Amino acid sequence: MIDRRVEPLESFTQATIDLRVEQPISFVQATEVYATHPSVATLWRWALKGVQGIRLETVKIGGRRFTSIEALDRFASRLTAPRSPEGPNASVRRQQEMSRASEKAKATF
Repeated sequence: MIDRRVEPLESFTQATIDLRVEQPISFVQATEVYATHPSVATLWRWALKGVQGIRLETVKIGGRRFTSIEALDRFASRLTAPRSPEGPNASVRRQQEMSRASEKAKATF
């Protein structure tokens, strides 16, 4: 039987999990290890859709998705890191708004 499900490549992040250094763990194992015990569905959502433009790093091995404790730590630290409204995750619209506001402020003062 042929599996005809196709996952779009853009659905997942580029795997930055270094398998030489990091131990891959399944999503089920990640729910048991991670401090907040997120559900498997939550981990999938973090990998597919992300949170605030940040996605959980995963790697596909033998047809299954894995992450690592280090990837979970990187995900959490990226979410908690202070970000500028003009930073790389800001939308184009937001960047344009900030640029206009800055120009207006310079003209006023």
